[in-house]
This record gives sequence, structure tokens and C-alpha cells, in this order.
Amino acid sequence: MVTLKFKSKEYHIVPEQSTVMCPPYRSADALLRDFEYCKEVGDYQTIKNRITNGLRWGWIKELKNN
Repeated sequence: MVTLKFKSKEYHIVPEQSTVMCPPYRSADALLRDFEYCKEVGDYQTIKNRITNGLRWGWIKELKNN
């Protein structure tokens, strides 16, 4: 499971479950590297935008705390 932690929330990256992406998918690891790069350079707005769109299109899922 590939997870992203951002602003005290955790997300599961699942590109193969997207409602708009067609094969070949970018791997979850590649998407995580993109997020990590954005963190490294301080591009938090891009991270927020990608999470918002990922949630909308189904390639990222928020993990609920138990």
C-alpha cells in the first residue's frame, strides 16, 4: 500500500481505481515521488490541488482514523 501523509491526514494512492485514467497508469510509487518532490521544494498548493483532484477522480483515497 502506497500512502501519503499530508497535514495530519493519510491517503492511499490507487491509480488503477481512477474513473478517468486509462491504461497505462502511472504507478503509485511514481505519484508518491511527485508528491515528495513538491514537499521538498515547498509547492504545497500543487499537493492540495492533486489531492483534491485525486479524491474527485478516485486515484487517491483518504484513510479514516479508527
